Amino acid sequence: MGAFQQMSRSETSSLLYLYCIINPDSGTTELLSAGGIPGVEDGEPLFVVESAGLLAAVSHVPSETFSEEPLNELLTDLPRLAPYAIRHEQAIRDLCEAVPALLPMTFGMVYRSEAGVQELLKERAGDFHARLARLRGQQEWEIKVFRRPAELLAAAAASTARRSEPTAAGPDGPGRAYLLQRLHERRSAEEAARMAAEMLGAVRDRIGAVSSSTHLETVDSAAVGDVGLVCRLAALVPATGAGAFRRLATDLTQQYEPLGMALELSGPWAPYSFVTDDDDA
Repeated sequence: MGAFQQMSRSETSSLLYLYCIINPDSGTTELLSAGGIPGVEDGEPLFVVESAGLLAAVSHVPSETFSEEPLNELLTDLPRLAPYAIRHEQAIRDLCEAVPALLPMTFGMVYRSEAGVQELLKERAGDFHARLARLRGQQEWEIKVFRRPAELLAAAAASTARRSEPTAAGPDGPGRAYLLQRLHERRSAEEAARMAAEMLGAVRDRIGAVSSSTHLETVDSAAVGDVGLVCRLAALVPATGAGAFRRLATDLTQQYEPLGMALELSGPWAPYSFVTDDDDA
């Protein structure tokens, strides 16, 4: 049994829902032991299960909703799922504000008993301790990069016009004007692609320079004429540098938005993007 466990019910139909892994800390254990953070199920606050020098933040959930088959059904029913998902995220956000580091779990990590949670902590103790040490004092911020085709093409056309060599003289007429227009459009499209790649690279480089680590997720952009999401860039940032990071995001937005690349900053979030080793430093 966990040293700090506070059980709100003992029915055999109750399962344990896992939110995150944290290091032992007197303030945290007092907060959880006092039932100060609500869980995904009404009336079931978070408490802790302890093993191997680690704490698991858990709460009781009913088996009729969270055993395997009902849980699979819940995951496909968005109207029913949404309130649970919101409570899951809120619980983790509340803990993020109270602890120096945590490892967030994805929605739906359910165990039959405390023994199962303790076994997880024992089996992965070395890994969990290393990751918590890495995340200590860090925050995750997300930057979404959007392509604004009209502004981008306009900037590219202006750049193309400045860089284009004078066209050799030839007979005037509708045919020649059409060919010149198509040539200008092709060159502008190529220039737009070059500018977009250059700006995205500059954003990544400047964000990476002030971050402990970054993780890039590319997204298929929308058709020309729509604002298209190009990528999501997650950045692991020291909490002490959050203000400077926000100012950098503002500077990048002011620099690139007139050229057709808009940035949207959000955070801080629990470090979901950095609980594995596949981030791009």
